[in-house]
Amino acid sequence: YQKVEKNTGEVRGLKKALEKGPKRYDIHYRIGLAYLKSEKFTEATNSMRDAIKIQKRFRQAYDSLLDIFQRTKNNYESRNVLRDMVKIFGKDPLIYSHLCRLDSIDGYLESAIKACRKAMSIERDLPDNYVYLAQSLIDSKDETSAGK
Repeated sequence: YQKVEKNTGEVRGLKKALEKGPKRYDIHYRIGLAYLKSEKFTEATNSMRDAIKIQKRFRQAYDSLLDIFQRTKNNYESRNVLRDMVKIFGKDPLIYSHLCRLDSIDGYLESAIKACRKAMSIERDLPDNYVYLAQSLIDSKDETSAGK
Protein backbone atom coordinates (compact mmCIF):
# COMPACT_ATOMS: atom_id res chain seq x y z
CA TYR A 1 0.00 0.00 0.00
CA GLN A 2 2.78 2.41 0.91
CA LYS A 3 4.51 1.82 -2.45
CA VAL A 4 1.29 2.58 -4.35
CA GLU A 5 0.68 5.70 -2.23
CA LYS A 6 4.24 6.95 -2.83
CA ASN A 7 3.95 6.41 -6.57
CA THR A 8 0.59 8.20 -6.64
CA GLY A 9 2.27 11.24 -5.07
CA GLU A 10 5.13 10.94 -7.54
CA VAL A 11 2.72 10.85 -10.47
CA ARG A 12 0.82 13.82 -9.09
CA GLY A 13 4.04 15.85 -8.79
CA LEU A 14 5.20 14.89 -12.26
CA LYS A 15 1.82 15.77 -13.78
CA LYS A 16 2.13 19.23 -12.19
CA ALA A 17 5.52 19.60 -13.88
CA LEU A 18 3.96 18.43 -17.13
CA GLU A 19 1.45 21.27 -17.00
CA LYS A 20 4.37 23.68 -17.34
CA GLY A 21 6.06 21.69 -20.10
CA PRO A 22 3.63 19.33 -21.87
CA LYS A 23 6.21 18.47 -24.55
CA ARG A 24 8.75 17.20 -22.00
CA TYR A 25 9.19 13.59 -23.12
CA ASP A 26 11.37 12.87 -20.09
CA ILE A 27 8.52 13.73 -17.73
CA HIS A 28 6.09 11.51 -19.65
CA TYR A 29 8.70 8.76 -19.34
CA ARG A 30 9.11 9.28 -15.59
CA ILE A 31 5.34 9.22 -15.14
CA GLY A 32 5.31 5.92 -17.01
CA LEU A 33 8.00 4.52 -14.72
CA ALA A 34 6.00 5.57 -11.65
CA TYR A 35 2.93 3.82 -13.04
CA LEU A 36 5.04 0.78 -13.86
CA LYS A 37 6.24 0.58 -10.24
CA SER A 38 2.59 0.44 -9.19
CA GLU A 39 1.85 -2.14 -11.89
CA LYS A 40 -0.62 0.20 -13.57
CA PHE A 41 0.28 -1.15 -16.97
CA THR A 42 -2.32 0.68 -19.07
CA GLU A 43 -1.32 4.07 -17.65
CA ALA A 44 2.38 3.20 -17.96
CA THR A 45 1.86 2.20 -21.60
CA ASN A 46 0.07 5.44 -22.40
CA SER A 47 2.80 7.54 -20.78
CA MET A 48 5.58 5.69 -22.61
CA ARG A 49 3.74 6.13 -25.90
CA ASP A 50 3.34 9.84 -25.17
CA ALA A 51 7.10 10.11 -24.58
CA ILE A 52 7.77 8.31 -27.88
CA LYS A 53 5.35 10.56 -29.79
CA ILE A 54 7.33 13.56 -28.63
CA GLN A 55 10.81 12.03 -29.01
CA LYS A 56 10.84 9.21 -31.58
CA ARG A 57 14.40 8.12 -30.78
CA PHE A 58 14.04 7.86 -26.99
CA ARG A 59 15.33 4.31 -26.49
CA GLN A 60 14.51 4.02 -22.78
CA ALA A 61 10.81 4.55 -23.48
CA TYR A 62 10.84 1.77 -26.09
CA ASP A 63 12.67 -0.55 -23.69
CA SER A 64 10.14 0.21 -20.95
CA LEU A 65 7.23 -0.32 -23.33
CA LEU A 66 8.72 -3.68 -24.31
CA ASP A 67 9.11 -4.54 -20.61
CA ILE A 68 5.44 -3.75 -19.99
CA PHE A 69 4.29 -6.00 -22.81
CA GLN A 70 6.61 -8.81 -21.73
CA ARG A 71 5.33 -8.59 -18.14
CA THR A 72 1.74 -8.73 -19.36
CA LYS A 73 2.63 -11.52 -21.81
CA ASN A 74 1.39 -9.52 -24.79
CA ASN A 75 3.59 -10.93 -27.54
CA TYR A 76 1.65 -9.19 -30.29
CA GLU A 77 2.39 -5.72 -28.88
CA SER A 78 5.95 -6.78 -28.00
CA ARG A 79 6.50 -7.68 -31.64
CA ASN A 80 5.10 -4.34 -32.79
CA VAL A 81 7.42 -2.43 -30.46
CA LEU A 82 10.40 -4.49 -31.62
CA ARG A 83 9.60 -3.86 -35.28
CA ASP A 84 9.36 -0.14 -34.59
CA MET A 85 12.70 -0.34 -32.81
CA VAL A 86 14.29 -2.03 -35.83
CA LYS A 87 13.09 0.83 -38.04
CA ILE A 88 14.35 3.50 -35.67
CA PHE A 89 17.50 2.02 -34.14
CA GLY A 90 18.65 -0.25 -36.94
CA LYS A 91 20.99 -3.17 -36.53
CA ASP A 92 20.80 -3.94 -32.84
CA PRO A 93 21.39 -7.63 -32.11
CA LEU A 94 19.31 -7.54 -28.93
CA ILE A 95 16.26 -6.27 -30.79
CA TYR A 96 16.62 -9.03 -33.37
CA SER A 97 17.21 -11.57 -30.59
CA HIS A 98 13.93 -10.60 -28.95
CA LEU A 99 12.15 -10.96 -32.31
CA CYS A 100 13.88 -14.28 -32.89
CA ARG A 101 12.66 -15.64 -29.55
CA LEU A 102 9.10 -14.27 -29.78
CA ASP A 103 8.52 -15.38 -33.35
CA SER A 104 9.96 -18.83 -32.66
CA ILE A 105 7.85 -19.34 -29.53
CA ASP A 106 4.69 -18.14 -31.26
CA GLY A 107 5.27 -20.25 -34.37
CA TYR A 108 6.02 -17.48 -36.86
CA LEU A 109 8.75 -19.66 -38.25
CA GLU A 110 9.72 -17.79 -41.41
CA SER A 111 9.98 -14.52 -39.50
CA ALA A 112 11.83 -16.25 -36.63
CA ILE A 113 14.39 -17.72 -39.01
CA LYS A 114 15.04 -14.31 -40.59
CA ALA A 115 15.30 -12.54 -37.22
CA CYS A 116 17.59 -15.21 -35.75
CA ARG A 117 19.89 -15.14 -38.76
CA LYS A 118 19.97 -11.34 -38.71
CA ALA A 119 20.82 -11.29 -34.98
CA MET A 120 23.54 -13.88 -35.53
CA SER A 121 25.03 -11.92 -38.43
CA ILE A 122 25.36 -8.84 -36.21
CA GLU A 123 26.48 -10.55 -32.99
CA ARG A 124 27.60 -14.18 -32.95
CA ASP A 125 27.94 -14.46 -29.15
CA LEU A 126 24.24 -14.71 -28.26
CA PRO A 127 23.63 -18.46 -27.91
CA ASP A 128 19.83 -18.30 -27.63
CA ASN A 129 19.63 -17.24 -31.27
CA TYR A 130 21.23 -20.52 -32.34
CA VAL A 131 18.77 -22.51 -30.25
CA TYR A 132 15.71 -20.66 -31.54
CA LEU A 133 16.98 -20.80 -35.13
CA ALA A 134 17.55 -24.56 -34.92
CA GLN A 135 14.12 -25.12 -33.35
CA SER A 136 12.42 -22.94 -35.96
CA LEU A 137 14.16 -24.81 -38.78
CA ILE A 138 13.15 -28.17 -37.28
CA ASP A 139 9.56 -26.98 -36.84
CA SER A 140 9.51 -25.80 -40.45
CA LYS A 141 10.70 -29.29 -41.51
CA ASP A 142 14.14 -28.03 -42.59
CA GLU A 143 16.08 -30.42 -40.37
CA THR A 144 19.07 -30.46 -42.73
CA SER A 145 19.72 -26.76 -42.16
CA ALA A 146 18.97 -27.10 -38.44
CA GLY A 147 21.91 -29.47 -38.00
CA LYS A 148 24.37 -26.92 -39.41
